Amino acid sequence: MKKKVNKNFVTAVIIVFLVTFYFLNERRNKRIDTDIIDNKHETVAKFYDVEYRLRKRWALYMYNFNGVIYKGKINSYKPYSSPQDLLGKFFVVDVHSKNPEQDIIYLDREVIDSLEIARSGL
Repeated sequence: MKKKVNKNFVTAVIIVFLVTFYFLNERRNKRIDTDIIDNKHETVAKFYDVEYRLRKRWALYMYNFNGVIYKGKINSYKPYSSPQDLLGKFFVVDVHSKNPEQDIIYLDREVIDSLEIARSGL
């Protein structure tokens, strides 16, 4: 004799799983951001391209750390209306000094000083 699984129970389990996954991911991201800020090296990043993947638009940027060019991308570009608005612009980026592939870019801190851009190695 087989028992039927209650659809409400399955739905509730899935919802609990998704909510738990969301909060654990947010906690992990916050821990990574804190680690970057604690070990930060501030430099300048330049947006150089836009990538379309899985119906999302990614703004691609690059920055120089110890003579090596690293690349990053974001898909949230507020206060700008589209990633194309960022192309060719420079912004402050905090790079993890021990793991330079981890970074935080600040779209509210545009860099327009050509000397600061030149010092960044871009």
